Amino acid sequence: MSIARLGVRDVFFEMHGASGEHVVLMHSLGGDHSTFAEHARALSRRYRVLTFDMRGHGRSTLDAQTPSLDVLADDVMGLLSHLEISRAHLVGQSIGGMIALAFASRYRDWAGSFAVVAGAASSDALWDRRYAERADLVEQQGIDGIAMEIATASFGETTRRRRPDLVASWARTLKRADRRGYAWSCRAMIGFDLRSALANIACPVLVVSGAEDVLIGERHAREISETVPRSRLETIAECGHLPFLEQPRDVTKLLDAWLGSAP
Repeated sequence: MSIARLGVRDVFFEMHGASGEHVVLMHSLGGDHSTFAEHARALSRRYRVLTFDMRGHGRSTLDAQTPSLDVLADDVMGLLSHLEISRAHLVGQSIGGMIALAFASRYRDWAGSFAVVAGAASSDALWDRRYAERADLVEQQGIDGIAMEIATASFGETTRRRRPDLVASWARTLKRADRRGYAWSCRAMIGFDLRSALANIACPVLVVSGAEDVLIGERHAREISETVPRSRLETIAECGHLPFLEQPRDVTKLLDAWLGSAP
């Protein structure tokens, strides 16, 4: 466990594994590095796995920058530069996947690959209204009152039926989120559009969608995979918006195979 001082911000991170290429795992809204505990252990047998807390989440702090995915992508580059990592495979779930796409659009000469898990390349009016209202509510009242509602919508119908304990556990995780950091990240996802950059992404991209994801459906995944030149789409059955939590073994197996074939 380590803290990197980047400008006026602290970034909490962990490095797993002693050898191999670097793999960076980026968590979803309201989560933190611990989302990937199981995956980091498994992947660290072959790779050096970097997990970290996104700004305003876990033990990473905020600063005064205006919310945007570009800022979050630059945060990743700042941490990689601090750790002297010049090549890595970036893997992101939900907002983490959107950060991966923003990173790919901003750093086109980056060496490595990307995996976008339950991510999207653009928002729309309904999306923008939802996250603007949520940001205001959480900033003013905290997340406790809506944590279970968000958690329930995040999981697929199969998970909700078979693993209500997992839904409840995620709701508890959300309740621990810092209200300012959560609201900041909600606003970072308002009005974004990365579609024009997709065709220019030269690195290989794995796109993963949960078959039961009602928050970001397969339409968004297909839009990415059909536009990025070197991409592949995989759909995980019996899974909603949080594949790393709902089907951890399937996701790890998929990533391991993808990373092993990425140039």
